[in-house]
Amino acid sequence: MRPRRTFQRAFSLAELIIASVLTSLMAMVLLWTWDTFGRTALLVSRRVQLAQEAELTLARLGADLNGYRSEDLDGASTNSLVGVRMGYLKSVRSSDGKALTLAFQGRPPAPAELTVTYRIVSDGVAPPALVRSVGGSTPDEVIAQHVVTVVAVQRQVPTQSGPGLYAITLTFGMPILEDRNAGRGLQRSYTLLAVVPAPAD
Repeated sequence: MRPRRTFQRAFSLAELIIASVLTSLMAMVLLWTWDTFGRTALLVSRRVQLAQEAELTLARLGADLNGYRSEDLDGASTNSLVGVRMGYLKSVRSSDGKALTLAFQGRPPAPAELTVTYRIVSDGVAPPALVRSVGGSTPDEVIAQHVVTVVAVQRQVPTQSGPGLYAITLTFGMPILEDRNAGRGLQRSYTLLAVVPAPAD
């Protein structure tokens, strides 16, 4: 009796090509899905970070607009806001030369006028920072990163019959990707209204 021959069938070249094409297509779909969801997650993370930073910055600026609190011998006294100025200051280093200055009138023994200055400082490497200084006597305090512009516009002039009204707009910006030269990024603007009391008689 002759032994039966058994044939082992191998993959043909056509089957190998089809399998490699299907594997490549599946890898491309997985890569595209990962990239899409990864970018979405990064975008959401950056939006949340920008919103949190804006909220903290606006709370700090809003507290100053409410009245600057200084410690004196009797405890805490509040100095009243008497002016808002937006302009160039030679004595203050800022990226564009402009600074937002809030002027406060104190009650004795506080100084006659106290100023709080907000300005943007950038070295071109780190994100621009919003820096706060009080009357030149205290060290500068970084309030926020990613602040692109600060603009104050007078809406109503303070007169004997009514207070002045200022709109202070802060624009925050952040790149979506780590490459700052990519050109794409998030930008959000927030506006606070500052009411300056009418001048006293």
